[in-house]
Amino acid sequence: FTRACIGCNYSGDNSTAVPDGMEKALPIAHGVVLSSLTLTLIWLCRQLRQSQNDGRRLEESDIPASQRRCQRWRLTLKAKGGLPPLPLDVHIAGPPRKHTSDDCQEQPLFVYVLDPEPLMFSVACSFAFAQAGYYSSAEGTTEAQFRRMYIIGVGHAAEHFSLDEDGFSSSELRSVRRRDFPPFNHPEIVPGGGDNLSAQRFVEGLVAEVLPFVEDKVLKKTRATSDVLGEQRCIIGASYSAVVALQVMLHSPQSFKHLMLGSPSVCFDMPLLEALRTSQACKVAGESGTSLSIWVGEKEKQGKRVGPDGSQLIPGNVHDRMVEGCVELLGVLREWKIAVTGVHEFPGEDHGTMKLPLISRGLMTFAVASACGPSNT
Repeated sequence: FTRACIGCNYSGDNSTAVPDGMEKALPIAHGVVLSSLTLTLIWLCRQLRQSQNDGRRLEESDIPASQRRCQRWRLTLKAKGGLPPLPLDVHIAGPPRKHTSDDCQEQPLFVYVLDPEPLMFSVACSFAFAQAGYYSSAEGTTEAQFRRMYIIGVGHAAEHFSLDEDGFSSSELRSVRRRDFPPFNHPEIVPGGGDNLSAQRFVEGLVAEVLPFVEDKVLKKTRATSDVLGEQRCIIGASYSAVVALQVMLHSPQSFKHLMLGSPSVCFDMPLLEALRTSQACKVAGESGTSLSIWVGEKEKQGKRVGPDGSQLIPGNVHDRMVEGCVELLGVLREWKIAVTGVHEFPGEDHGTMKLPLISRGLMTFAVASACGPSNT
């Protein structure tokens, strides 16, 4: 076939007459023909595979690509003060392997997302994945920080609020949040008020058990001084979990140097402001360069107003003085010279929907600070 292609004549006895000067061209021609046939076969196979996949569920890739690097670990906080052990789900997503930076091992960035399910961890995970890929060649810029960023979600075990792929129980989730997050006992959990021992155990466990579990045991990252590690960590919380972040600062002010708070619910626990105003931990946070940002949804200013039919106009809002409480918090923190910005508003968002922009703004704020370095944050 190849000889015919280059003009060879065939005699009746199957001998081949090769034109002058063409003998050396035969190997090249053979290669061209074989390559053409190979490419044609590859194309046909791809077309066949595509036709076979059309309309078929690709079960091996059900999970979106931005989520496939995620791992879920179970860590149980120790029993304390009469409280039973508390199982937590810890979600971990490193930078995508194709885009990981060279300094990821020695200088990783850790973003701890509190109360990660059902929304905030997956959003943070996807956003960091996209930023790392879109700016995979960036060096020394804000966007380059996502190539060394680990997203860690810390929250209640899935079975505690019936979480699976078919949904979850919002009432059960609300109950465990009220039990373990506010600094003072929630009246529907422990009537009569008083310091919340469940919240204290959660906060102390986060610092003493979760951090070393994630960074030492799972990720096996290079250890550094607590001050350096604090600079490499950010904690993000919304509503009650933002109040948890504030309690973490009070308990261990050097563990996290960057706090991103969405509508921190201090309006439910106003004595927390006095604790912040008188705590020497806030002085340590201010002197060590802690930075903190506060955001709220624009529609939260409308509170829990009801319409003529008695129904709440904005169902996502939970308190009439959410914004005012955040403004008071801002003033208290500035008394300690903590580098706090806000109160920023997310246009068109209420208490529930502000979580989506909180993730992108929070992660970008942390990335900006990390690109600048400790002296410029």
